[in-house]
Amino acid sequence: LQPAAPRGVVKLVQRADAVAETLGDDHDLAMLRRRLGHADRELIAWTDRRRRKLQKRALKDARQLYRRKPKEFIRKSEFS
Repeated sequence: LQPAAPRGVVKLVQRADAVAETLGDDHDLAMLRRRLGHADRELIAWTDRRRRKLQKRALKDARQLYRRKPKEFIRKSEFS
């Protein structure tokens, strides 16, 4: 039996999902931060720090995701 998708595609989907999840968490915190206004300074500072970490991680993961040139990407994701 062969896997339904090439290993490269499975990895690609996992990486894309990780980026999407991280960006979703960042968005959730952005909405929370917006609702807080000028309320609790400690909570505002925490959300700002956490968002910076999430954005940094998403950018790192996205760079991994898009590091291959198009031809190499196609070759790695084709079924054998």
